[in-house]
Amino acid sequence: MPDLLPFVRDVVAVPRLKVAPELAYLSAVSFARLRDVLQAAVPFFLRRRAFRSRSGVPELFYFDRARDAELSGQPRPPDEADRKAATAEPTAHRAASLLPDLLDDVLTLTHHGPALRRVLRATDRLVPSVEAWACEHPKLERLRRVAAVADDEVLRLIDPTRRTGVRFAASGIETIRDLHVVLAESSGEDSLQLSDDGDEVPFEPSRQFLRPSALQRGRSLEGWAAVDHWLWGMESLRTLPRLDGERLILSAEPTIRTMGNPTASATGIRPEIEWIEDMTPTDVDTFLKAWTGTAAEPRLRRAA
Repeated sequence: MPDLLPFVRDVVAVPRLKVAPELAYLSAVSFARLRDVLQAAVPFFLRRRAFRSRSGVPELFYFDRARDAELSGQPRPPDEADRKAATAEPTAHRAASLLPDLLDDVLTLTHHGPALRRVLRATDRLVPSVEAWACEHPKLERLRRVAAVADDEVLRLIDPTRRTGVRFAASGIETIRDLHVVLAESSGEDSLQLSDDGDEVPFEPSRQFLRPSALQRGRSLEGWAAVDHWLWGMESLRTLPRLDGERLILSAEPTIRTMGNPTASATGIRPEIEWIEDMTPTDVDTFLKAWTGTAAEPRLRRAA
């Protein structure tokens, strides 16, 4: 299957790091500490929101310095609401002041592989708290996205037109664009290209990815016929349906190649893939017949 996934035979993705017990223990302690400090800072966040809402000025104007800072991924500068909330909730304010350094430590730990990100998700009440208060600091938002990264997923990538397919494991995948990039890099392509002026040019994937629903009712995958089922790149891998525990994604000739800047990752996590096996044309035919309902229906459940 040289045209679909040329990486699968000769190129191996970045190996997963083995996590030492000491690092796993340090991570568990750090994650629990972050959860406790974040929950202690909640009264300060609530009081600050209340003071800001009383001003009567919507925080939607582009000339607002605080909103400008948020849009650029920087902490918004202290304002009158911060000072009033700090006076009203001094203990919670001290907890909130500890968050940036704690978040730096936690974000560093999450880059040591999927094992430590599993510890992050397993820490009681941490991820729900991060999701609830992510808007209070850019680093909380970044951690929220790290927690949502797809790890330890098995994918089945099929090209129905060429009757080729492959199964592989993936970790550190935040969006479909990350999947495009790691497949391109693993096959020897350069996902980061520069113009003559030294500026980055939009990434152009060699294949179009589609949702498996494009196969239903005999729709064509080529051209604009399946536009409603295209995966544009910003979608999460977790939105794809599972079949017997494996994510399913379709591949076709691209109608539109441009997919934006592949280096603009909010998590900074390097995606990893590991080939499992090729699918023969007979395997692909059997699988697609079952999927489209002309054979025994496969066990399908909604994306988790």
